[in-house]
Amino acid sequence: MKYTALVLSVFAFAAQASADQCAYVTRDMAAQALRIVMDAGSVQTYCEPCGDRGATYVDVKAVGMADVNYQGYWEMQINGRGVDLAYTFVNGMNLAAIVSCPTQGVSRSILEGNSEIGD
Repeated sequence: MKYTALVLSVFAFAAQASADQCAYVTRDMAAQALRIVMDAGSVQTYCEPCGDRGATYVDVKAVGMADVNYQGYWEMQINGRGVDLAYTFVNGMNLAAIVSCPTQGVSRSILEGNSEIGD
């Protein structure tokens, strides 16, 4: 019985660690993020809670935003795919932090601590 509870706790933690934090944001946050990404031309993706070992560079070919039809939330899209601002970095800075979307377990800068690009 204790083993089953431990296994369930581990699965619950893993699901929470990879959960979307800033995938659905206010329209204003999505619009601000869109402008920042448009100006930058490229982003880095890096999910610390997921255990990523380094950042992945993404060349931005298209940006957009869409109403997700859930409680007035929106998402920002890069190259036709919705992104989580918590795991998206522009010039090394966390996009969620820039637009003031609260996060947990995510660095404000991709270069903080052990979060160096290519680590």
